[in-house]
Amino acid sequence: TIDVILPNSQLRHLSLYGEMGGPKFGWWIPLLRSPSLTHLSYNSTSIARKNVKDPNEALFPAIAIGPVIKSLQFLRLPGASPRFPCFEMALSKCSSVQALLMDSWDEGHVGLPIHGQAAQVPLPSNILPQLRAINAPYMFISRCLQDRPISHITVSLDIPWNALRDFETIRTRCPQLEELVLTMNHVPLTR
Repeated sequence: TIDVILPNSQLRHLSLYGEMGGPKFGWWIPLLRSPSLTHLSYNSTSIARKNVKDPNEALFPAIAIGPVIKSLQFLRLPGASPRFPCFEMALSKCSSVQALLMDSWDEGHVGLPIHGQAAQVPLPSNILPQLRAINAPYMFISRCLQDRPISHITVSLDIPWNALRDFETIRTRCPQLEELVLTMNHVPLTR
């Protein structure tokens, strides 16, 4: 085992990359409990592969079963994160997050949306209640629009024409919106 002891530490920024499981599983969990942690950036090979049953994907379960991370204000995650079973439970432990950045769907895929009713269901208001800025794929942003003080949105459009019709909905549900930025990861060229 590896013990991480950081007496009187003032850890503010934590970046985790690669698989968070394996033979030295959990060495990083105490770092999540740092009372001064304000920024968490995470990139996982299992998320990049979109393997929701990968036993090495441990960040979301570790956050979900741990205490609330009170000081965390900025969170960066892979775009496929919502496909993991305890993703929402993990987000509920990050109640002070004000900015969420979710990278576009990985590895050049046109999109990997959550299908069915889950894509339509708004996140409960106790998840990310302080969210002011979000940069994410449209399918996730559309779930975050209600009951949050969002003033800045950057939308990653996987399929541009599907989201364009919903901009009036964004304006209606986000009365404090000051900035709306659109990015397109894939623009199909047809003849």
